[in-house]
Amino acid sequence: MKFLADEGIDKKLVIELRTLGFDVEYVAESKFGTQDKVLLQYAWDNSLVVLTKDKDFGELVFKARIPSKGVILLRMEDVNSEERIRFSLNWFKKLEWDFEMKYTTLTSRQARVIELI
Repeated sequence: MKFLADEGIDKKLVIELRTLGFDVEYVAESKFGTQDKVLLQYAWDNSLVVLTKDKDFGELVFKARIPSKGVILLRMEDVNSEERIRFSLNWFKKLEWDFEMKYTTLTSRQARVIELI
């Protein structure tokens, strides 16, 4: 699975995912400041699952009906950066890295998965 990590994602999480062998494009390294709509289209064109903390991607996927290979929304404002990385990796493992064609919202306490059609 390949990811497109939005610029708001902690670089340490990107590094951890790369260490685990995942292909991760990091917006902060190459496409900083690109509009969400453009990023979502880029992710679709390149079969990338978007990793973000930005709720606007939900608006684009569900209301604007922009196609997506998958979105993972991290909603963990209640924990620090190190805990957010730990919780994220734990959720990824529990969900068996199955994020394609799904809109997944992860908090420190729960995961919500919506299938994308």
